Amino acid sequence: MRLPEVFQSEHWEPSCLPPGGSMLQVCLLRKASGAATVLRDGSIRVNAVEHVGFVGANGSGKSTILHLIAGIDGADSGAITVAPGTKVG
Repeated sequence: MRLPEVFQSEHWEPSCLPPGGSMLQVCLLRKASGAATVLRDGSIRVNAVEHVGFVGANGSGKSTILHLIAGIDGADSGAITVAPGTKVG
């Protein structure tokens, strides 16, 4: 499965950095559904002044990443850091 295009943009973080100043950081997130890996080592950092959209084909993981960030579902591994006072969902 192909990752959402946001993971292929300038926001891509190949390694996890301390979240200093970022509103949201997703670090090396991994999620499987049965035998299929939906997200593999996805990382993104969003700063307070940025807007991010998730664009991709059906089944590419857009809803999955949003569910993980909102805490609706849990990741198999990785970390999600949300700055205090940030509203998600």
